[in-house]
Order: sequence, then structure tokens, then C-alpha cells
Amino acid sequence: MMRNLFIAAVASFLANQVNAQLMLLVLVISSFYGLQCILWPWRSDLVNMIDMVFAVGLLLIVTGGCRLLDSEGDDSQVVVRRLRRA
Repeated sequence: MMRNLFIAAVASFLANQVNAQLMLLVLVISSFYGLQCILWPWRSDLVNMIDMVFAVGLLLIVTGGCRLLDSEGDDSQVVVRRLRRA
């Protein structure tokens, strides 16, 4: 699928820019989610609903990862501290 290609491209082109990666991942996933809701590409309604649930779950995971970012820089200790607090 094209969605998987775009997700992989975002991760590989912006390897050192985590903020930009997450922002573009949210953009790509939500764009394909919108197309999914409009086009309803699968034959079965159940499969379309399951694909939509997976897309929303993936969006929740990516946006939840945004909370783990350090605003001052890329410090792995900050991420570990935030995971311990959660």
C-alpha cells in the first residue's frame, strides 16, 4: 500500500529530526485515514472498520510519542525519566 511506503519514507528521509518525523507521520496517517473514510476501499464493511480502528490506534501511539520528546534536545535520560513517571 502507498500508506506504508510514505510512512517508511518519512522515517528514512528525516532520520535525525524526530520532531519533524512525528509531525509528518501524523499528517500521512491522518490523510490516509480521511481517504479511508471517504473511499471505503475494502469490499467488506467489517474490514473497513477494522482498518479505521488500526489507523486511529496508530495515531494515538504516534501522538503519545510526542509527549516523550525533550524540548531542549535529544537526551535519552529525559525519555527514561518520563517513562518511569508514566
